[in-house]
Amino acid sequence: MKLTKARQTGNKLKVYRVKRKMTAADLAEKSGVERTSISYIENNRRRPRPETVLKLAFALGFEVESAEQAAEILGIQMSKSRVAEAEAETEEAQPQEALEDITGDSANRPAGSQADGTAQSQEPLEESQDLTGAA
Repeated sequence: MKLTKARQTGNKLKVYRVKRKMTAADLAEKSGVERTSISYIENNRRRPRPETVLKLAFALGFEVESAEQAAEILGIQMSKSRVAEAEAETEEAQPQEALEDITGDSANRPAGSQADGTAQSQEPLEESQDLTGAA
């Protein structure tokens, strides 16, 4: 049987799963990805989300740092829009301290907080202090 180019260069998910003597059900249980989704991915009928690719790679024992790296190892094509969506979510989830490190600015820090995450103590106003300007 002659394989098409797509099949020859297609994803390796099933190859790695079978080498590890796992059924699709085993991989589904270990990864938390539905068995039917695994079948669709293995047969190039579905392009998974980046987080799904990471779950599958980790369940197969690969130590990867990104969904792109996992997709390359497994030979899986991810939807370009889903990759862009995941990158945008990662940028939005950036911690406040990291933002301060990048900008060198604490202007974005919530009022009353310090760089170490603790609250600043604020002295209470004296009764004689009038901030409204009224006498």
